[in-house]
Amino acid sequence: EDADGDSDVRRPKRRKVSIQIPHAMATEIIDVGLQVWAGALLLADFLVDAAGKPEESGGLPRGPHGKLAGLELGGGTGFVSIAAVKLGALDSCYCTDVGESVLSNCRDAVALNRLSSCSVPVRELDWAAPLVADPRAHGGGDRLPDGAGDCLPDEWGWTAHDDARFRDDVTVLLAADTIYLDDATTAFLECAQRLLAAPGPRRVLYLALEKRINFSMDDLDIVAPAYDHFVAEVARRPALSAERLPTTFPQVFAYSRTPELELWRITPA
Repeated sequence: EDADGDSDVRRPKRRKVSIQIPHAMATEIIDVGLQVWAGALLLADFLVDAAGKPEESGGLPRGPHGKLAGLELGGGTGFVSIAAVKLGALDSCYCTDVGESVLSNCRDAVALNRLSSCSVPVRELDWAAPLVADPRAHGGGDRLPDGAGDCLPDEWGWTAHDDARFRDDVTVLLAADTIYLDDATTAFLECAQRLLAAPGPRRVLYLALEKRINFSMDDLDIVAPAYDHFVAEVARRPALSAERLPTTFPQVFAYSRTPELELWRITPA
């Protein structure tokens, strides 16, 4: 009690964390990974809220060894992966993308935030050809590719150690702002489906997206073609189970949380 006899409520102290991300304000579409988009901020808010919670109360699923390990698809600047680890939502998170400029920028962001390359490894992962058949896997299956892609230095390549970490520990897949071109959306979902089904622990994908709306002169109506393609692609994949999650969790980062920003949870059916 305080001096007046009232109950003295002790509130936990908030820890102030600085996250620094080198990024561009505008790019050509080939380099969209150099920008920070609103979906990434929504997903980071969700991860902050999930940190420390048990899975049954909205927390993230742990691996069989008790670890919280993730892999981000289309990580771009690395903001989500870095925020997830730095704010305690995950112990480690692979940040994956394609392109020398994007991968180098992400690597620089990891170093700028004083995180090790073990806690946020930066790797190349092409959605169009993300996995290779693995005859060693029990019952068959896929594994992450050996080496790097064409014209990229070996530092972005997957190692046998990475493959083992993915199989043994990774339970959380993350993606933000990956729904914008139909072909890319189809490749993304194909990649996600194969990663979710790969041998190892049960995995879940959390996807944040922005429903981009425009006026169609052909339809004389407001449409969201990229979003509609995503919904149709998910519906035609019986191996996937998808649900929209509420976005009423607290907002930590500064952005406009519009109704068009959505969070989805995708698991194997």
